[in-house]
Amino acid sequence: MPKTRVGIIGYGRLGQYLYRKLSEHSDQWEIGYVWNRTPDKVRQIPKDQVLCDIENFATINVDLIVEVCHPTVVQQYGTQFIEHADLLVGSPTAFADEYFDRLFRNKLTNSVHACYIARGALWGANDIQAMADADWLQSLSIAMTKHPSCFKLNSPLKEKLDEHKRVVLYDGPIRELCVLAPNNVNTMACAAIAAHTIGFDGTQGILISDPSLGNTHIVDTDVKGKGGFATHTMRRNPALQNEVTGSATYRAFWASVLHAKGQTAGRIHIV
Repeated sequence: MPKTRVGIIGYGRLGQYLYRKLSEHSDQWEIGYVWNRTPDKVRQIPKDQVLCDIENFATINVDLIVEVCHPTVVQQYGTQFIEHADLLVGSPTAFADEYFDRLFRNKLTNSVHACYIARGALWGANDIQAMADADWLQSLSIAMTKHPSCFKLNSPLKEKLDEHKRVVLYDGPIRELCVLAPNNVNTMACAAIAAHTIGFDGTQGILISDPSLGNTHIVDTDVKGKGGFATHTMRRNPALQNEVTGSATYRAFWASVLHAKGQTAGRIHIV
């Protein structure tokens, strides 16, 4: 069986983790290139694997592009990526921008490649999507609670952080929250994409800072369906303080890479 060639966009902690995993399974995977916004981070890997200029990504053939960088990179290059390879998006907050969302989906419709959204810390993503597909979904709410040190926020949310008391930083539609906390709410963005009948404006996001939390991120998901159906899940994700991403999410992302293949072209799939 031929190896799957992968291009990694972003070489932070998650990108480095995926690089190690792909290298450990070199009988199945081959790293085509790695690109990072700050070149210093990629100096330790072989030069023939380093993509110095993202503008030149199309000169290296890969089967799958894995984005683990930032939503602005998805918005700037996503429509180009999908012309050349399947795309696994790790920053789905990019799709909260309505203009980009429409542009990307229009481009994807005519593509021979597929787009995959990594579910990250979202439990039950495919169940939510199935409910939306069947026009059964009525409402969706996701609350994420973390230690104050685990947030990377824009104003005015970052000014609300308090090291000494529990604070509800945001409670409202996910679309606005994706702009205020693009690094922290990819799980919520994935949920909004899965819940496509209510989307970013209909999905409720609650962001909570709690200094009493030690090494844990908590994700509470409440789903309601027509006819009185309701379910609640709580995910406790081990995480060190000062870490935006919980440790279990790394393993979940690797699972997403393993499943990012063989799906219908021209569509978005949650894996």
